[in-house]
Amino acid sequence: MKIGTLILAASVATFMTGCYRNSNSLSPQRRINTLRFEESRRYSNDVYIVKSQVKSNKKFNMRKKHINLSKYSTYIQNKINEIRAKGLYCHPATDSIKLNKNLNLASAYHAKDMAINNYFSHQGSGTKTDIAKEAPGKGSQFYERIVFFGYPLKPKRKTGEIITYTKFKIVGESDILAHFDHALENFIKSPKHCEVLMDSRFKEFGIGAYQTRDKIYWVMDFAQS
Repeated sequence: MKIGTLILAASVATFMTGCYRNSNSLSPQRRINTLRFEESRRYSNDVYIVKSQVKSNKKFNMRKKHINLSKYSTYIQNKINEIRAKGLYCHPATDSIKLNKNLNLASAYHAKDMAINNYFSHQGSGTKTDIAKEAPGKGSQFYERIVFFGYPLKPKRKTGEIITYTKFKIVGESDILAHFDHALENFIKSPKHCEVLMDSRFKEFGIGAYQTRDKIYWVMDFAQS
């Protein structure tokens, strides 16, 4: 396997929002997964049923080329926390961070959106694969995706995202961690990515990967719980 040059991007934002609440008018099963998104600029007042929408919409089935990272979750979390415990040139040693399933979803769907639409940006494509978008043609922002997929983000809390893709000639099951390690090394080498990775305000993170014919897209989302 040959891994090529990585393209990188990083972004951090403060989420200036007002309200997340469960709806008592829904059934208990759906109420748990319901949130209201009211951003300070009033992006939307819609109520999203996160669990139902993700599981029931066959158009957005991630399994076709989605890389299942669940079997590597312990390795990935330990690797990130080893780095945070040691400290890096961009930031001194800091507390550990844990994986979050909602952030995993936000990361995975953005990786898919970029891969399917052949683009590279923190902003969503605005197409049907950008399911967190507010309206056709208006791409989602990473903090909107984090909320859309059910993360209980509090007002004025920090969020961050780092993205990349690894290019390859041959990839198999045993190569996934090699790609992850290589992506992580490049994140560390980039000062902006390093700062997001080491930010002491972030307590939880998610990771997603999506494979195309010649590359793997990687997305890591972070949140201040």
